[in-house]
Amino acid sequence: MIKFFVYAVAMLLCLIETAKAAVNIAVIAPKSGDYSDAAKDLISGVKAAVSEINNQGGLLGQSINLIEVDDQCDDRFNVSMAQMMAVNSSPEDKMLLVIGPYCGNKFFEVAKIYEDGKIMQIVPLPVDGEKLEIARKGLIKFTGTETTQAAAFFSFYKHKFINQNVALVYDGQNRSAVEIAAAIQQIFTDEKMMQRLTTYNFANYGDDFKQMADEILLNNQVVYILGTSKNTAKLTREIGEIRNGTAIFTSRYALREDYTDIVSSRQKGLYFLALENLRDNPQFAETLVRLRLKRQEPRGLGAYGYLSVLLWKTIVMQANSFDYEKTSQVSDSAEFVLPWGKVKFKEGNPNKSAPYGVYGFSEGEYTQVY
Repeated sequence: MIKFFVYAVAMLLCLIETAKAAVNIAVIAPKSGDYSDAAKDLISGVKAAVSEINNQGGLLGQSINLIEVDDQCDDRFNVSMAQMMAVNSSPEDKMLLVIGPYCGNKFFEVAKIYEDGKIMQIVPLPVDGEKLEIARKGLIKFTGTETTQAAAFFSFYKHKFINQNVALVYDGQNRSAVEIAAAIQQIFTDEKMMQRLTTYNFANYGDDFKQMADEILLNNQVVYILGTSKNTAKLTREIGEIRNGTAIFTSRYALREDYTDIVSSRQKGLYFLALENLRDNPQFAETLVRLRLKRQEPRGLGAYGYLSVLLWKTIVMQANSFDYEKTSQVSDSAEFVLPWGKVKFKEGNPNKSAPYGVYGFSEGEYTQVY
């Protein structure tokens, strides 16, 4: 791992060295490893935006040098990389913006390093409540909170599964899972439908996924699973072996490659909660046409990576400067038009979160169904 750190730092320094005439930004995401599928879409969107800006003559007369950092979702690497970026203060080597990291277990520590180094940071994925509470100068949590998926799930449930019982399965040791589960329970309570909802905690069953599946299917036709990728996959497989076609929901961003290794490709009824596909959003239509003319089709998180760069571009243009103090002031005071509405960021948090959609998985592709 030490060799990997040294190699990555050396590569980053070389990339910056070769582009001294440009301003530097970075996207940090796992180009390889368990989360690479979704992360590659994110990187692709960032690259598309940078290419577009450079083809239009750059930003404030400067071209943009994009550095892609494959962090493999390694928290130690993200801390080391942040520390290295923060000490590069010369005009040629200075990092102005970091998009990411995709995985954020060291979120508090990394965000503080970027603030101290006067580097703007945009996090393009929804975050849990703990990260939402972190206020750092120059930090933007672009898409809002993970609990937004609870409303998307309930809306689809009413549309397709109304009057069917729901098993809400969560990992009580995972803060994000607990928060989303609480949001779902609150919605069912508000709608006076708690009789339709039964909760199950992974901790009460150990590794006995067969018993868990048996108990869940006694009274429930819909299952929402909030747990680690492996536990989610094992429970999903057990449910499918007992009753294939059972509607099973889970968060797309919690899954690793081990999910598809464990769950049978023949299992039906699988749904995934993820940020809404913007291809059908009228506010994104003009942008989509422009990208398609360049033979670029944003998949998954690609649109959000693309929009993250455009948000930074808007901030820089309003500040008429790349200066950290000026851009931070704009990011915390201006109103921005995004596909999901007019948004203001207070201490880095949007007053309106990006909506979630419901996806199915077929032939290797996630397709939005609601």
